[in-house]
Order: sequence, then structure tokens, then C-alpha cells
Amino acid sequence: MAWTSLRVYKGNEPVWQPGQQPAVTSLNSGPAALLDSGSTLSHVPQDVLNLLVSLFDVTQTANSDGLYVGPCANANEDISIEFGFGNGAASISVPASQMFRPYDTAGEVCALGFNATTSLPYILGDTFLTSAYLVYDFDAYTISMAQAKWT
Repeated sequence: MAWTSLRVYKGNEPVWQPGQQPAVTSLNSGPAALLDSGSTLSHVPQDVLNLLVSLFDVTQTANSDGLYVGPCANANEDISIEFGFGNGAASISVPASQMFRPYDTAGEVCALGFNATTSLPYILGDTFLTSAYLVYDFDAYTISMAQAKWT
């Protein structure tokens, strides 16, 4: 699936979109994105990760996992990331509450569920998939997607 855009919202107001700083150029060519329910984290380009890190109170761990961690209160921020696919064919909004995973046993420190990769295809794992309904049509070689509605 071609991942073609990214937008950031605080509440209903856009706070970052293409063309603004920091620049996100890795999506310009519509790189392939693998929708992988077997991956807890999402593996995204470095410039996308840099943008996400700038939105939250997180720091990179010193150990080998290289995750960005911070207070679990980050998950309560009124921030959402809109992932666009196929030049406007579909978009999925992921709220902050779905972007963080518990990191310590006390439940006070959470990890941002994204890390950087230089390998294609990029992988959108559970931190993305919990916000999407997906239908795979293996006969027609298509994927249909829609925004998940949590009630």
C-alpha cells in the first residue's frame, strides 16, 4: 500500500502538515507500507519518527531497544496523526492513546510505539492497526480500509 501523506492534529486543529518544518520528505514518492498485525511497533522513516518525538515528552532509552519513553500521561494528549494512503484514497487517524505502550511494570513509563528504519517497506504495526478496519481481498489483490470507531 502506498503511504503518501502525514498530518498532525491537536484537537481538530492541524498543527503540522506537508510543507511545514520539520520537513518530512520520505513520503514524497509514496513508499510501500506493510500493514503487519504481527508487529507491535510501527517502523517508520527517521524524519517521521523525528516529527512524532517532537510532539511528546519522550527521550530515547540508553539500552539496545532504542525506544523513546516518557510519562504514560503522553497517551492522554489530544494529539492525533493522520496517515494518508494512495494520494487521498484513504486516511486513518491514530490518537495518542494508541501510540503508547507500557514500558515499566509500575505503569508510569510508556514507550512511543514507533521506531526508525531505513528498510522498505515501512511497517505499520499495532500502533497503527488498532485505529483501522481492514479487509484483505486475496482474489482481487486489494486492501480496503476505514477508520475504526471506538465506543
